[in-house]
Amino acid sequence: MKNLLNKRLISAIEECIPEGQSTASFLADILSTGKEAVYRRLRGDVLFSFDEVAKISRTLNLSLDNIVGANNADKVLVELSIMKSPNMIENFKQMMLNTTRHIERISTYPNSESRVAFNILPWSFYLNYDNLARFSIYKWVYQRNINSDTLHFSDFSLPSGIKECNQKYVFAFREIKNSCVILDWSVFIAFIKDIDYFVKLGLIARPDLLLIQEELLSLLNEIEGFTVSGRYANGNTISIYLSNIEFETPYVHLKSDSYECCHIRIFSINGINSENSEICQEQKRWIETLKRYSTLITQSGEIQRAEYFKTQREHIKKMSTVLA
Repeated sequence: MKNLLNKRLISAIEECIPEGQSTASFLADILSTGKEAVYRRLRGDVLFSFDEVAKISRTLNLSLDNIVGANNADKVLVELSIMKSPNMIENFKQMMLNTTRHIERISTYPNSESRVAFNILPWSFYLNYDNLARFSIYKWVYQRNINSDTLHFSDFSLPSGIKECNQKYVFAFREIKNSCVILDWSVFIAFIKDIDYFVKLGLIARPDLLLIQEELLSLLNEIEGFTVSGRYANGNTISIYLSNIEFETPYVHLKSDSYECCHIRIFSINGINSENSEICQEQKRWIETLKRYSTLITQSGEIQRAEYFKTQREHIKKMSTVLA
């Protein structure tokens, strides 16, 4: 089976390289290796590594679906991103680095665009807030670890490097030139309910609750600023919609001239990723249809916008009364 896939890959490469150019020379340039190493791969003595296949695929815009034979309408390749114990935090860090690289790859293009629909607070809005990010990861660790019922939020800290990863992620997302964000009306309320749950368990004390409350209010002010100006601080455009219907899970679609990918969130902070063009287009169409049931509050819908942010502030300010 491996040799068959190797042969399919070589055949696909030969169809894509410029006419008159040597396959070996072309691959040696792509892989930054010697011709003899390339010849061993072309003969089948050595199989291409996954990293080498990824480089070739990106350079030649090859469909890995076609290479492995999953090229009919019913079969496509997806990447299942699942983080497991015992190295959950390290896995999270690696996932953030990988995801950020994908986003950076797209954001460098002048026509880069993102379409997202979230029924929870998007990471791209709040992972640069220390306590909000810490709570989000804390909740995930608590849920996955059956022995975490005594893990207090005050004792939970993020190791070195996670904060920087989170900040790079947010920065990369905001470097995308045009962003469309559809939010469920209850994204802040859902976040507050999660916090309230841990407060009632006695795992979040008042000092930490007040820090979280302060950051939520700052985040709300920041998002309101986006809706008024229609731009991030760096000048890139953002349009925010409030959905009038519920949808099942967060959806993400990212696109530039040379690259397209999509993501569906599952199991809290895990997800399914795909670069398949059909899946990406279907994801894009689905997010676009959600606009039909949503209200644009960026530079429009002033009454709805004012009502929304007023209501969210009221919910956030009530948090401090829980442990009064």
